Amino acid sequence: MVKRNVLKNERVISLKRYFPEVVEFSHAKINVAKPFVPSFEGEGLTSILYIEKGNFAIRYETGEDLTPKGGTFYYHPPLSLKYQTYDKTITPYSMYRLVLNLSLEYLPTFSSNLLKQEVIDLLPSKPFLRKVPPLMVSSFKTIIEEYDRKQDGFMVQIENSILQILISAIRAVNSHEHEREDTHWLTEQVDRFLADNMEFMGPVEKLFDQLGVKRNQGYDIFHQIIGLNPKEYILRKKVEFAKQMLSQNKDITTIAFDLGFSSSQSFATVFKKLTCITPSDYKKKHKMVS
Repeated sequence: MVKRNVLKNERVISLKRYFPEVVEFSHAKINVAKPFVPSFEGEGLTSILYIEKGNFAIRYETGEDLTPKGGTFYYHPPLSLKYQTYDKTITPYSMYRLVLNLSLEYLPTFSSNLLKQEVIDLLPSKPFLRKVPPLMVSSFKTIIEEYDRKQDGFMVQIENSILQILISAIRAVNSHEHEREDTHWLTEQVDRFLADNMEFMGPVEKLFDQLGVKRNQGYDIFHQIIGLNPKEYILRKKVEFAKQMLSQNKDITTIAFDLGFSSSQSFATVFKKLTCITPSDYKKKHKMVS
C-alpha cells in the first residue's frame, strides 16, 4: 500500500504595517481531506473567505446553514454570532482569507472618510454565501503577486484590490436580491403548494412540477435563489406551520401527523434542530407569553 504524502501550504502575508485594518491575509491549501474548523471570532472583524477548492458546512445559532464550496465566497460580518461546523472533514482545499477591522478610526484603504462610511454602510449585517465574482478572484491573487514583486506602486495595487474585494461582496448581495425579486413568484408557488399540502414530504419532483421545471433546474432554483436544498426548505416551512399550530394549543402528536411526520419523536427532532427548542417547550413558552 502506497502512503500518500500530505502536502500542506499556508501562506500568511503581513499587511498591517501598510494597512492597520488588515488583521489577516492568507492563502491555505492541502491535498487531502482533513478536519477543518474555521474561526470568525471577534466583534468588529469582517471576514471574507474565497473557497477556490474544497467544502465545509456551518450552522448558526439561528438554525441557518451555509455550505461554502469551491467557486464560492463566504462573508462573515462584524458581529458576535455563535456557530458550529457540523461537517468538519472537507475535501482537499485551497482557500483565501481576508480579515479586516473596519472599526478603526484610521483606515488607509479608504481615500476619504466619506468613501469609508459609504462602503461600511453598504456591507451586509448577516453572514452569506455567494458564487465568487471574477473580480474578487483576481483581487485576492493580485494582492499576493504585488506583495511578492514589490514593484513601484505595489501598495496602491494592494489597496485597490482590498477595496475591490469589499465592493465585489456588496455587489454580489445586491445582484442576488434582484434575482430574488425577479423569481419571487416561484417561491410564492412553492409556499402555496406546501400550505395546501402540509403533509407533503416528497418526492421533490412533485414540487418541481408545480414550478414547471425539470429536476436539474429545480435544484438550481432552490440553491441559487432560495439558498437551501428542497428537503431543507420543506422542513423549514413545516416548522413555520408547526409554530402556528402550537400557538393555537394543538396537540403535538396531531401536529406531527398533520405535517407528514412518521412520529411525534421525528417531528420533535426536526423542530429542535431548526429552532433550538422542543415543541413542548415552545408551547409552554407561548402560553407564558400569552
